Amino acid sequence: MVNEHAGSGARDEALSYSGVSSGALSVFLPNIVRRFFGFHTPFIIQNLGVSATTATATFRPFAGGAPATVTRNIAPGQSQFIEPNVEPCSRTVRSTR
Repeated sequence: MVNEHAGSGARDEALSYSGVSSGALSVFLPNIVRRFFGFHTPFIIQNLGVSATTATATFRPFAGGAPATVTRNIAPGQSQFIEPNVEPCSRTVRSTR
């Protein structure tokens, strides 16, 4: 599930959508952003398997350039989140794989 948030009070906006509804080895999230017109897009990765796994997210900047990679080690049946506003990516990012 992807949740986007922007604004506050009367200007509060939110949007959400599912990346997948069942297990997958890879997923493409088309619009993961940080500090983009007030929006940011944290997301959660869940390990539906029976053994630990390492998830890798690759962020590609809007304007091109070198992608940034974030990894998470996830125990079976557990989940980890990625919050673009606190990751060490130096540019606004658009998507993950």
